[in-house]
Amino acid sequence: MISPSVSSVVRRRGLCLLALLSASAAASAATLAENPALLKQRVAALFAGRYASSSCYEQPNQDGRPAAAGDLRITPDGQVVVGPERAALFDPAGELGFTLDLKARQFYLDISAGDRMARLASTDDSFRQASIEIGRGSGNVTQGRSCADLDVRGARIVAQPESAAALFAELYDTGGRTVKGRCHTGRRSGGKDREASFKVSGTALVLNGRTLPWQAPGGALGMVSLGSHVADQQVNGSVEWLNGANFQVERSIGPGAPFVSFAFAEGGTEWACSPAP
Repeated sequence: MISPSVSSVVRRRGLCLLALLSASAAASAATLAENPALLKQRVAALFAGRYASSSCYEQPNQDGRPAAAGDLRITPDGQVVVGPERAALFDPAGELGFTLDLKARQFYLDISAGDRMARLASTDDSFRQASIEIGRGSGNVTQGRSCADLDVRGARIVAQPESAAALFAELYDTGGRTVKGRCHTGRRSGGKDREASFKVSGTALVLNGRTLPWQAPGGALGMVSLGSHVADQQVNGSVEWLNGANFQVERSIGPGAPFVSFAFAEGGTEWACSPAP
């Protein structure tokens, strides 16, 4: 399911990020990975709110009806609502994914279940012109509702962008231990093998002995993504730093919360890894 300089918003919030990470991740990271209900609440909280639009349409709009006022509501329990259309962030038969791009100041939220889908996108760096489409369709909504010019500055993922990094750190916190694994490259890279390791805490990722802070001058995060096929009870995450470092990881949600896989690129080579038992 995943360059301009870092924004002034992110710079201003550096200390806030460190405080948030240290306070929450160290205290309850394992609890979050083992508690699906709590995880759902935390993800929904990033987007929850009511966002007004003056440009909502029914789809299809074959009669050329003019735009009407409307709104997007995302509830604390993860319901996405536009007029009569409704979708759930955590539909048991669905998929969920979001990306916060701190470099471009954009975010994307995609959910789908069967032939129903919803896509919220903010591609304007002011976060005042987001759009939502929701209803039935594949790739694009062909029957449902769409709204443009949504002001989403009040969403937590926008107002407190450090909260997305905090969620990632808390979800994948390794509880002080180092996870080791065997890694392999594809045939195009020569089919090589190697050992690798990582440790996630509230302050940093340590990847193969290299410390990558969640927030630091010249090394700040540039992108955070999370995604899940809900029925699999696994969640995959991806982070990228402005200095080019990157890391992807997948973890089961529930008792024990074992790590399923991890990956990274180093020296131009992409490595896919399986954690050791």
